[in-house]
Amino acid sequence: MSGGIGELLSVWGNPVTVVRRDGTRQTIRAVFVPVSFLRRRDMRRTVRDWGEIPQGQYCCIGPADADLRDTERVEFDGKAYEIRQWERVFLGGESLYGWGMAIEIEEETL
Repeated sequence: MSGGIGELLSVWGNPVTVVRRDGTRQTIRAVFVPVSFLRRRDMRRTVRDWGEIPQGQYCCIGPADADLRDTERVEFDGKAYEIRQWERVFLGGESLYGWGMAIEIEEETL
């Protein structure tokens, strides 16, 4: 992580443990932000009662070299999350950061 977003994550990011499917664990620095807005198209599938946004959905922003597509779970702040989508953002052929959508995993599924 050099400069830009990587530098911000190294200072302000929180330690997040990535648990791979093979059982290996790695700690990265990332930011988890609760999702409080859903597009109308998404709301038809996920909102139980009109106007209610399901809890436990997060946007995760991580370092450019992190690949969270093939993870069993990530752990942060005493909770576990499933990464539903992970993409890297590029500018001029250089990966700037990774971002994805995550949902909180219920305790009984751990």
